[in-house]
Amino acid sequence: AVGLRRRSLTLLLLAEHLPLLAAGLICGTAAAFAASLPALVSPGRDLPFVFMAVILGVIAVSGTIWTYIAVKLASRGDPLPALRKE
Repeated sequence: AVGLRRRSLTLLLLAEHLPLLAAGLICGTAAAFAASLPALVSPGRDLPFVFMAVILGVIAVSGTIWTYIAVKLASRGDPLPALRKE
């Protein structure tokens, strides 16, 4: 973190955390699909795929925004005093 411009540090931290968010979304979607598999194969059941896609999109956007806010809050200030305390 020392020697990097604030923008470079922000991009580095986002590049580190957004794939984790994507992996969590993929694992959660796979788990939800596995849990709803009996409903998928039963006759006469209609699943709201559009609604599920919207919810997934909202979670992705919300996670991205909160990750950005956390990165911005973590990267403000001078990193040298924090490194000296460790």
